[in-house]
Amino acid sequence: MESPVEIEMLLYTGGSWKVDHTPGDAVYTEYKGNTIGTHLLKVPLNFTCSMLHDHVRRTAGSSPFNLSYKRPMQTHDPDITFSPIIVDNDEDLEYHFRDHMRMQIDEGKPVELYHTVRD
Repeated sequence: MESPVEIEMLLYTGGSWKVDHTPGDAVYTEYKGNTIGTHLLKVPLNFTCSMLHDHVRRTAGSSPFNLSYKRPMQTHDPDITFSPIIVDNDEDLEYHFRDHMRMQIDEGKPVELYHTVRD
């Protein structure tokens, strides 16, 4: 089987992370009446953070900053299963996001990114 030359990701836009003080995970919710959009993003296998940001800008038509993903985690609180982690530079990409991406693909799950709206 031939290795893929592109990676597909789902990009969610129009929302922000809502973290309240009740038990449980943060929730990506509509921001000030925006509609949550879902976009299919295709990036080359060897993408850099700036390439990822360029693809987000073209796909979503908005600033590529404030990208995050759901990083699974285990805490003392069983209701918290992930933490939203920012992908802001090549270090974030190389040391954290790529491992997460590989795990998602190996488990047959989609690779998801979230664009957080900021004022």
